[in-house]
Amino acid sequence: MRSAEAVPSARTGAREAEVDVEPTAIAEAERQATRDFLADHPAAELPCDDRGNRVA
Repeated sequence: MRSAEAVPSARTGAREAEVDVEPTAIAEAERQATRDFLADHPAAELPCDDRGNRVA
């Protein structure tokens, strides 16, 4: 992972830090969110299909 770089904001023009997020970090956050949801709602199903589309 690279360190953060200051880049101009498209919105304000101010210099903002840009942070690269690896795909594995996103997958890990998704795994943790699913784990936490199921821990709090063990009898519940996720309210979306495997593509993230709401089913309920």
